[in-house]
Amino acid sequence: AEAAFHRVLAREPGHAVALLNLGILLTARGALDEARGVLEASLAARPGHPGTLLALGNVHDRAGDAFAAAAAWREAATANPGFAEAHANLGGALAQMGQTAEAEAALRRALAINPRLAIAHERLGEICLATGRLAEAEAALREVTSRDPRAGTAFNSLGLALRGQGRLPDALVAFRSAIAARPNLAEAQANLAALLAFLGDGAAATAAADRALALAPGDDRVQMAATVA
Repeated sequence: AEAAFHRVLAREPGHAVALLNLGILLTARGALDEARGVLEASLAARPGHPGTLLALGNVHDRAGDAFAAAAAWREAATANPGFAEAHANLGGALAQMGQTAEAEAALRRALAINPRLAIAHERLGEICLATGRLAEAEAALREVTSRDPRAGTAFNSLGLALRGQGRLPDALVAFRSAIAARPNLAEAQANLAALLAFLGDGAAATAAADRALALAPGDDRVQMAATVA
């Protein structure tokens, strides 16, 4: 596919759509510097295009620059106020920067536009979880897990919300669902280990802790949770 887009661009270097699609492909394979240049060229040919701004924000996000990502996604949402994905991505970046209220507002705008947008529900659930609104977190996260049994991170966060409400058997189910969806999710393995230890199942707790540490030996959060087991 990249070769096809390069052939188009050899004939028409300023072809905005070809540049956009090439930038998306380059981002997917991790060629972030090249992707950024290609997407900026696409924007030069088609200024303010919301889809290109979304893609450029994705590049900045992959590169770990939340501020630049937020700026691109904010511009995309301003250019097209009905662009739910831009609002949702902006909400994620704002949450990462600690701007919780602004992040929640952006996510709720996304959901007002598209009530089924899973990433917005999951990010809203994470904010509610972090701010102690456990029932709200549960409701948002179940919007994701009820539709997607492969949503490992959402199941893990759901487990935390349920554990915080004292619903430990339900939390066990959620952590195990997270692991079934993503066996390499070390945080879920560690959370399962800590909960099993609390419930007195030492052997199963140790096994889960060992799996967590094998997956992420350098992750402080995993080490802390696994140590409890």
